[in-house]
Amino acid sequence: MQEFEIIFYETDNGEKPVKDFLDSLDVKMRAKSTVPIISAERRIDMRDDFERYLEEQLKDPEFRKEYEALEPEYTIMQAMIDARTSKGLTQKELSIRSGIAQGDISKLENGNANPSIRTLQRLATAMGKTLRIEFL
Repeated sequence: MQEFEIIFYETDNGEKPVKDFLDSLDVKMRAKSTVPIISAERRIDMRDDFERYLEEQLKDPEFRKEYEALEPEYTIMQAMIDARTSKGLTQKELSIRSGIAQGDISKLENGNANPSIRTLQRLATAMGKTLRIEFL
């Protein structure tokens, strides 16, 4: 399992480059940059500083709106990753089963593409799953 850490380190002169970088982004990009993806393959270890930073950002109504708007996208990404890993499949194996290019599966799992319902159905079928979309 590949692990990542987000560390809000401080330089000798008191600067916090990670925080400063995030603060420099517009609110939409800042929200997208702070949504962690946690899966069986990828775990983001958020240090206390990052958790505090996120809590502080969520107090801003504009940021909260953008952050919450990303939830459906990240829910789909996580569901795809969880379904694939629960079947013990690599992206390459899923590619062979579904006929969808491995690079496209990677893009979908990383949030760099928007899947059509047809694509989601093909992936679900290839994993022996049933696709269900709900309005709650």
